[in-house]
Amino acid sequence: MESLTHHPVQAWLVRSIICIAACSLIRKLLSLHKTSSNGVKQSRRVSFTTASIAFGTMPDDVNLDNPTMQVLISFSKNNCPSVEDVAEMVEKTFQFPRMACIPKGIFGGEDWVFQPSDKPIDPMRMVRVLEVSCDTVQDLADIVQGESRRRVLRAPHRNLPWWEFILILNKGNGDSMLVLRIDHAVGDGYSVGQICANFITNEDGTPLGSFYPESMKANKQKEDAKLQQSKWKVLPKVIPAMLKVLGLPLVAHDHPTAFAKDVVGKRLRENSGDRMVVVFDSFPQSFVKAIKDKAGVSLNDVLVSALSQAIHEYCTHHKCPILEEHGEMLQSRALMVYGFPNRNDSKDTVIRNGWVPLSLNLGVGITSTAARLKHVFKQTSELKNSPIPHCQLWFQNVVCPWLPTSAFQKAVYDIYSRHNLTCTNVPGPAKKVLVAGKPVVNCRFNVDGHVHPVVSILSYNGQINVLFTADIKSIPDMRILERFYMCALKALGEEMGVEVPRNINRLAEQDDLYYSYTLKRNSTH
Repeated sequence: MESLTHHPVQAWLVRSIICIAACSLIRKLLSLHKTSSNGVKQSRRVSFTTASIAFGTMPDDVNLDNPTMQVLISFSKNNCPSVEDVAEMVEKTFQFPRMACIPKGIFGGEDWVFQPSDKPIDPMRMVRVLEVSCDTVQDLADIVQGESRRRVLRAPHRNLPWWEFILILNKGNGDSMLVLRIDHAVGDGYSVGQICANFITNEDGTPLGSFYPESMKANKQKEDAKLQQSKWKVLPKVIPAMLKVLGLPLVAHDHPTAFAKDVVGKRLRENSGDRMVVVFDSFPQSFVKAIKDKAGVSLNDVLVSALSQAIHEYCTHHKCPILEEHGEMLQSRALMVYGFPNRNDSKDTVIRNGWVPLSLNLGVGITSTAARLKHVFKQTSELKNSPIPHCQLWFQNVVCPWLPTSAFQKAVYDIYSRHNLTCTNVPGPAKKVLVAGKPVVNCRFNVDGHVHPVVSILSYNGQINVLFTADIKSIPDMRILERFYMCALKALGEEMGVEVPRNINRLAEQDDLYYSYTLKRNSTH
């Protein structure tokens, strides 16, 4: 231990961590058996990550709605679940204790709990029905976005759990849709997957079991095993990891490129609060896997590299002087959501918030397609092989509760205002599935109410779906990003000698006017 603490800063950090850990352990032991006056054990206290989302992670002067996760499940318009079907799904969802309870707590406090309702909840109160007439999935996404602004899940007059189903019956040429909206304080993306798996079945009617592929579980277990194999080897990495986590609110802001100029720094406080979602056309997962195999990287590396190049193309399109000035030294980073799936599948504990936002340099200034992919692979590999995610989760749930609320909120704001955007990738069912016996045409996911632009990625039945959500004031022409993303995928395919799918070629060649003035989509799924 002497070699780790010879430096004054490191010694101070080690002593501080030990003191905080000891105090937190004592407090946890005291609260584990906390009982009420009649000897009945009270509701279990939630993690600080969950509590902070409930009472607010940003200062009051930041125009931020309550972050909400939305699952958009598409059906053929004449073959979708009925209202009664959805009510039965509500009852199945109530089997998760947290989904049947209402969050209660005080501003700035960590003693938030999920309390059961005083009276039984009629499942029909958790379902809303809309009848619309539209032709494309983009039209439907716009409707859902409007509903998100109008209907607040936390509204006191609802006196209901912070989630709902919206059944959208389409009388136009497009699909119908079932939307599951969940306040982020209830749980994370992994939690949403567990909830959906409870009412989704395989085509033969058997239970789905889990969204997550075995390879993904194996990778998570492998990463954990590396950290546990030799604690003495990992220990020297912990101090630098802690320093990196502590430095997140203090490092330099990203460069104010054409993409980020209204997102980074003080401009983040000036967002309008009016967010728009752009639905990218689906593209084959097999195409991305072929690039992955040829390049020797992960599937996520390919998708992130395409995002990096799309931002580069956006800045080039706007003749960004910052990009020209800094070139490959341009600082442009994303906060990548790294999840910690609960190893326990019990319905009592599986719904939770176990995630951290990891800082990733996107390499937006790099001009070579191959060099960009190599850069992203190196960045993600370093994060996977380091204890940074575990250290950051520990800080969130152990250290942050000791901070004054205003200091914690300022730290969160400082972290987000130093980055371009947030990116989340949630796995979906690998094969076609049923909901209430009805075939699911497609499935998408996005996070609304976020202060950042958010890229949400979900795979379903061999297709990858990307949604981009941002404040219309910060990126008013965000629809053009779909073409730049498709151009990036096309470039990656050509670089690796992989045949490019027809729809990617078509969208990559669309002219700017298509994206500037047209809200329609050529496909309805």
